[in-house]
Amino acid sequence: MDAERASANRLINALIRERIDPHLPWATTPVTVTGRRVLATNADIWQHLLTNPVLTEEVREELRESAAGEGQGAELPTAPSTVEWVQEQRSTNPHFSPLAFFEQSVRSGHQLHPTSRIRHGMSVDEITAYAPEWAPTVELAIVAIKHTHLHDRGMTAALLREHPSQSQSALADIQALGEDAEQYGLLPVHPWQVRHRLSTQFRAELDAREIIITTHTIPTQPLLSTRTMRPLNGASHLKTAIGVRLTGAIRGVSPQAAANGIAVSSLLNTLNVDGLHILTEQASASFIDHTEANREFMLGAIARTNPERHHTDLTLPVAALRAESPITKKPLLNELETATFATDYAELVLPPLLTLVTKYGIALEAHAQNTLVTLKERKPDRITYRDFGAIRISPQRLANHGHVIELAPGSALTADNDDDLRNRLSYSLIQDHLGELLPALAAQTGQPEIELWRPFVETARATFARLRQCCSSCLRAADEDEAFFFAETAPLKAHLRARLAGATHQAQYIPVENPFHLVENGKASQPIASETERFVQEEHPELIANFRAQLPIARIITAQRVRDTCARENLVLDLSRWDRVQQEAENSAQNLALARANLHAQKPATANDISGENVQEERFSAQGHNLHPLSRARLGFSPGDNFAYPAEGAGSVELRLVAVHRDLLRHTPTPTGQNVSELVLEQLDLTSRVREAMNTQALDPNTFDVIPLHPWQCAHALPASYPAELAARTIVPLDVTIPAIPSASMRTLATEPGHNGQRLMIKTAIAAQVTTTIRNISPASTQNGPRLSRVMETIVEREPHLNGRVSALVEHAGVCFSETATPDLPGPQQRERNLSVIVREDLSRHVSPGDRVLTGCVFYAENPATGRPFLLNVVQQRAALAGLNLSKAGLALWDEYAGLLINTILTFLTRYGVGLEAHLQNSLVVVNQARITRLLLRDFAGVRIHHTRLTQAGIDFTPAPGSITFTDDMREVYRKTFHAAILANLAEVARTLSDVVSPTTLWERARSLVEETFVILAASERTSREGIAADRAAIFAPKLDHKAFLRMRLFEPSHPEFATYWPTPNPLVS
Repeated sequence: MDAERASANRLINALIRERIDPHLPWATTPVTVTGRRVLATNADIWQHLLTNPVLTEEVREELRESAAGEGQGAELPTAPSTVEWVQEQRSTNPHFSPLAFFEQSVRSGHQLHPTSRIRHGMSVDEITAYAPEWAPTVELAIVAIKHTHLHDRGMTAALLREHPSQSQSALADIQALGEDAEQYGLLPVHPWQVRHRLSTQFRAELDAREIIITTHTIPTQPLLSTRTMRPLNGASHLKTAIGVRLTGAIRGVSPQAAANGIAVSSLLNTLNVDGLHILTEQASASFIDHTEANREFMLGAIARTNPERHHTDLTLPVAALRAESPITKKPLLNELETATFATDYAELVLPPLLTLVTKYGIALEAHAQNTLVTLKERKPDRITYRDFGAIRISPQRLANHGHVIELAPGSALTADNDDDLRNRLSYSLIQDHLGELLPALAAQTGQPEIELWRPFVETARATFARLRQCCSSCLRAADEDEAFFFAETAPLKAHLRARLAGATHQAQYIPVENPFHLVENGKASQPIASETERFVQEEHPELIANFRAQLPIARIITAQRVRDTCARENLVLDLSRWDRVQQEAENSAQNLALARANLHAQKPATANDISGENVQEERFSAQGHNLHPLSRARLGFSPGDNFAYPAEGAGSVELRLVAVHRDLLRHTPTPTGQNVSELVLEQLDLTSRVREAMNTQALDPNTFDVIPLHPWQCAHALPASYPAELAARTIVPLDVTIPAIPSASMRTLATEPGHNGQRLMIKTAIAAQVTTTIRNISPASTQNGPRLSRVMETIVEREPHLNGRVSALVEHAGVCFSETATPDLPGPQQRERNLSVIVREDLSRHVSPGDRVLTGCVFYAENPATGRPFLLNVVQQRAALAGLNLSKAGLALWDEYAGLLINTILTFLTRYGVGLEAHLQNSLVVVNQARITRLLLRDFAGVRIHHTRLTQAGIDFTPAPGSITFTDDMREVYRKTFHAAILANLAEVARTLSDVVSPTTLWERARSLVEETFVILAASERTSREGIAADRAAIFAPKLDHKAFLRMRLFEPSHPEFATYWPTPNPLVS
């Protein structure tokens, strides 16, 4: 999880700061002064980000590969202090190198590069054998190359001087082969390169003995870059060529780099800039290719001075200061003297770098890997720079001060212009180096980060003033450079943008906020805390840290859902349209963050019956509707409501009983004649309490019924919709409540078990916008639902292939407000909908001991006990019980679930014209021994029925007035059926199972299950052949109609862009 969190941080920053995805900036706010976002927790955000359509599949694979290597490394002993542990190791082990240890401690890689840990081309075993975090000993091969093929700039002499035994033995071996050793030079070569490049791409030279791989090696330790090695004997560091993609490029050593490093080192040592210390590149060698194969960069090496030879203080790369020490599990900064760190550090870093660029036109690449800090008495004492392969030089500025450098032909070190020069230093120093070090320092000291930048701003101003004073020829350069470094924006290197464009070497820069400018001109005000954040801070401070961590993740998920919906509905999301839904998107994100924070703090479920356990488990579907872009929008709810009422937050919700005069109610009773009031009072044994409450209110129990209302509805919609009735006391809230557990839908709640041991599922009206719909209940639903559910029971009983395998959860009774008594009042339709209730059976009648019930919307939710989706937990159990691998277990589960669902929807559709709304929230499965044994269907308010087909099947049903349930258009029935069951249900299950089974395999099986169902249906004379043909053509159409969630929200029905459905590729055929 830590690896994915770190990778998600890098990727989200690249997508936003490099301006690749325009939807994401809304989702997060900058945390550091340089504008970087920090996600404090991972959850499933990594997987969400990987689906971003701007990413190519190649880049996705690189991102996954990089994440897999994040944070890995050798196990080391723990100790209270890293510094003390290092000092002890150095005193007892003559071969121990503090520098190598600190370089190997940086296990998270480049902080601003999204593929910072990629080693593309290395196997897992090779990474363990060669990568610095595993602290291996790597034996560099000594390779002999004829002088005709080697440009030797002192490398052979350096090896003979510093590694005399191995080097002389290597030359002796050459002589023993009958070759003239005088004709050969020596080159250290990385063992990976020997195995994968030298032995294959240089076969001709090996066969001709122009290259000889000797049997002698130099034992070394890999440093931070992986390919630069520290010999165990403390000799010069050796930068080698390795044909592996590390971060964004193949890391060879070009002839130009081999030649230029020596020349640049000599120049920098000649300039004598105060405070400038470098690791001199003193020798090198590169291959001379006499073919056109362009292999020069594959064989080369550079020797640079070892900084530990010159002093005994601790020297380490700056990146190691903020990295978590493997010894203490805390950043090394935690052990330093931090009171004056920023001031001391600014004086060490800025004057030499700014002098070098302004006076001499040399921009070092001063990022945190190339910059070494020497600590003395736990304070920064000296800064040293290394690696000159990517610096920039202005020949004109250099010449102005009487210096010339001869660079190798084809070099990329010459700056194209002064901005190219400044960009190189600015990005590496401000964004990478200081931009990552100072936030880490702020975290350790508790100081505001912007205050830590102030000494750097002051030092930079003082340096430019000093340059003007002591260097008359620098006036113009100083003015222009100072203006650049204090401009409103600073350059950010666009690593991901370059990779997506196919470039690996050419730098691209994006302007971002400049911390130097912010310090002097005031940082932009921090965003005002939202109402939800203030609520959590004041009422539930124990959740505030997690809420703040979850909020950017929730915004990212919401933004990506909006983007995906736009793509599906063929919408170009311009800002004017986005503004129309942004309030709802922000509301959804705030509520999602609260839900996720709440879920993390959840206590174990308390129910001990199957029905109660099922409802309580639905809380884990906190992410909401799997396809709706605004899945957690609840306009009209306060933060307190969002905390108290949803499944993920509420332990229990108190439904309020309201007495309503019988003349104001329209009942749909049970087949035995019980209405909602009678059913609730009898089942929950509330008759005496309600009579007592009515007597207290002076109400006649013989003229009033009671209905259970959601507390939100009682507090908001009741006084708003029924003021006259409340005043006349024909509607009276009673002081009687029913404790109930909210389900995933929030407005349907399970009561405590009644006198017969069964719960009642009470579907209540909530006149608030949840997602994009007001969630009250139409009078037609209260009248049709109970009667339709009995029709569903009848259909199942008629069908032998469904009976015993499928059940409809019966809606016992319904009730709504009757507007006939007061027809002249405004808003009659809403008044009828706002006092509505449907009572449904729980699932206890349909289960047996040993069964477990999972609601479909929990399939893809993360089980906090395992960190994996609930459905994949069942797959693992099935594999263990049946002795199957995960793929076969997953496919078996798919066959059971998809088989039941497809059998059911096509039987209802083809034989009866019933289009079930079998989305995940309405579909429940009974699981026993990790096998799906039964499908339970619930909530029939959204079905569509072809009246002619139902009548022809011998079922007579007269719908309530105003119903939209019945239609004569089969297209409406197809839309309802296939959107819910295929696109909103099976497609999500397939996505979840794709971790263990190929989606292609799953959909091939689904097609077969459809065909098998049509064969079953065709075997009966009761099935119309024309109906089968039409339904088969519809379910196998190239595209299915998907609900157009955003088009319905963005446009009025009269607008030409409005649509309720939009065609999308059919997974059954595509």
